[in-house]
Amino acid sequence: MNQNDGEDNTITYIKNPDGTTSLSINRLRKYFPVPYVPPVPIAGDDIPDIGRDPELRKTITLFYQAKIIKWITSYKDFSHLKKCLKFIKTKEGLFYVYHLLSDYVENGQANWYDLRDFVNYPNIKEFLRYKLSNIKL
Repeated sequence: MNQNDGEDNTITYIKNPDGTTSLSINRLRKYFPVPYVPPVPIAGDDIPDIGRDPELRKTITLFYQAKIIKWITSYKDFSHLKKCLKFIKTKEGLFYVYHLLSDYVENGQANWYDLRDFVNYPNIKEFLRYKLSNIKL
């Protein structure tokens, strides 16, 4: 059933399959949306890859080196790693932590800038605990 309401409106009553009736009002547009303008393509070389930033990697590595030292000294789950504590505190230990994090990033499909978020943090904690358990000193 269609009913013309006068000027610009068309009211339509639609019978739904479940037996109910719904109302549809078609009005003439009084405004027009802005046409879509696609973004200008940017060459891939122009976008800096934040994950390759050496300062970011250094910051994240120092953060996790300090966390490992805290975990070993404070947490019962890491108490069996006390043999690694002296090594982790050295520059070679920092280098080793960097390579463990790099391995996590490559195999875990994570980014360097995501390593401190609430999703990756517990996973990295377990990953580092496992890897440090298998270290030969």
